Amino acid sequence: MVINMTADLKEIKKLSPEERIKKLSKVKEKNKKEIDEAEKLIKDSVREINVKEEIKDLPIPQIKAVDIESLFAPEEKEVFAAKRYKNISARHVEEETTEMPLEETVEQERPEITTEELEAQANYNILSEELRREPTENVMQRVENIYTQIRETGEITRDQINEVYAAESVARQRQEEIGRGTYGRTMSEKISDQLGITVGITNWIRERYRLR
Repeated sequence: MVINMTADLKEIKKLSPEERIKKLSKVKEKNKKEIDEAEKLIKDSVREINVKEEIKDLPIPQIKAVDIESLFAPEEKEVFAAKRYKNISARHVEEETTEMPLEETVEQERPEITTEELEAQANYNILSEELRREPTENVMQRVENIYTQIRETGEITRDQINEVYAAESVARQRQEEIGRGTYGRTMSEKISDQLGITVGITNWIRERYRLR
């Protein structure tokens, strides 16, 4: 809060001219610092509101016959596993803690990853590496393009899902780096806004199509 000048000036007037100048300079410097901080907070708040408004105003596409749950399982580390294997992690824990009578039984119950799933994981890894080398503005534009496409068609493809996950991962990583002060590129308010928009759109797509 800016210092109370009325009360302060009464005390300052009692000082010698030299001390008065020193005191007034300190008061001015303190007030300027507090005003600058308040202005920065206002700007940050306005940017947050603008990002939220931009995401909120995006029109909602209609969903056609696309069974997203059959494409990807909910596990964070096994995003691209088939739905029938959604309890892979739990099953692995159970196998470690429960003694199985026959090695054959263990082999039969162990879920197999299909070629399609391996391809999806490989594509995701390639996309992630590709997006990490891209400027933030390009990452945001790719997500916006996906949004435009699914809005026009009402459908979302495996490739688009891969790219949504990869873009969100890259954007969140950059946000964390900015928070830690370790972001290696030139930082600006524009980049921060672009990351916020990217994460906002990917979140919306995941929630709309029940992706996890």
